[in-house]
Amino acid sequence: MLGFFFVYIAFVSVCLVAFVRPWIGIVGFYGFVLLMPEWNWRWSIPPDPGFQKAIFACTVVGMLLSALPGQKLRGPIRIACLGFLSFLGLAYLSSMQSIDPWMSGFFMGNMWKIVVTALLVVRLLDTPRKIGVFLWTIAIAHGYNAWGINLEYFQTGYCQYVRENDWGGYGSNQLANLAVCISAACLSLVFYSKKVWQQALAGFLFVMHVHEVMLLESRGCMLGLVALSAAAVLLVPRTRHNIQIITIAAICTFALAGPSVVRQFSSIFAKAEDRDSSAESRKKLWKAGYEITRDYPLLGVGPYAGRRMVPSYYEGGMERTDKALHNLIFEISTGCGIPALICYLSFLLIPGFTAFRILRNRSVKGLLPAEVSAALFGAATGICGFLVCNQFSSGALVEGSYTVAAVGGAACLVAVREFLPRQKCTSKSGYSGWPSQDFAYMS
Repeated sequence: MLGFFFVYIAFVSVCLVAFVRPWIGIVGFYGFVLLMPEWNWRWSIPPDPGFQKAIFACTVVGMLLSALPGQKLRGPIRIACLGFLSFLGLAYLSSMQSIDPWMSGFFMGNMWKIVVTALLVVRLLDTPRKIGVFLWTIAIAHGYNAWGINLEYFQTGYCQYVRENDWGGYGSNQLANLAVCISAACLSLVFYSKKVWQQALAGFLFVMHVHEVMLLESRGCMLGLVALSAAAVLLVPRTRHNIQIITIAAICTFALAGPSVVRQFSSIFAKAEDRDSSAESRKKLWKAGYEITRDYPLLGVGPYAGRRMVPSYYEGGMERTDKALHNLIFEISTGCGIPALICYLSFLLIPGFTAFRILRNRSVKGLLPAEVSAALFGAATGICGFLVCNQFSSGALVEGSYTVAAVGGAACLVAVREFLPRQKCTSKSGYSGWPSQDFAYMS
């Protein structure tokens, strides 16, 4: 019953504050998306309570009342945002000629909200404090779910959400996808929080997210965690304190990885004759995705409808009428076409690459607030892990990647506008826009 009161008090508070502080609305929106109160308190909250819709509406009204506040989109981040909007437009165009209107309608009904709210994050999080609040909100909100899955496992000795059920509407692969992205935000708070208790809390949340991925037995997401960890080691400042943190994280990871997890992860690298049917079928699915993309390159066959074409393209055929491609690239390209795929990837790759370049440049060391550095770190590592995960599954409708990309894009804008030195362009083109003038330190 306490959960019921907490959820509705938080919901009403966020809605009211969103009228005067729209950025609180967008933070609350993602908090409710990742907390999944309709699942965690399903015995007292209806299945479709409409929390996100109401918060989104209050946020939009608040923006209108406040004369559209937020930071101006500039440089590479503006290109990324325009690319994301272009993807949405191309997807709508593709849905008009979809071979499966119901599936395409389901995809578009969720995707337009994902696109709009992600762009609101980029615009509204225009100070380090707002960015820090957002990072802690998403880390704690989904951390509650990670805690629930871990707790159930230690109580029963079995994670029922691998094959028997789903968690809040997410399948095991989708939930593991989400956990990988949010774990990047947790890890960024471990390295860049200034207080020991904050580092300890973020470290606890990170360990729970990592163990959650292990319990869900998603091999692709385990590989994504490896990619995320490699990017983190490459980006993190080489201090004694950070090396201690990395060592502790490695020890915890190896301690939590039991024999079943090691066996599951090792099967990725098994010989063809030793792989299970799920792993071996991935190659055939990817080949089918390539062939469908080649036959329908411009607009695809309709958003989320590529799976309907897989049985006729699958090598050796299959009895079922549809089959998921288990690959983000081919899911977008077969459904919406190659131009839409390029626009889609721009929103992930541009903020991730920009954040990576800022953090790797020694001349900006010590200039950025901890919250901004944490968001940049979370974007660079989280998107790297997500893209690796999604070569083996698809998280197009999972908010995790868009969350870290959006907050990373917001952090790039704040960093360039407020904290980084502006240098004159020396390029032959003489272009005076963001990449050459404000981002001269990236070269």
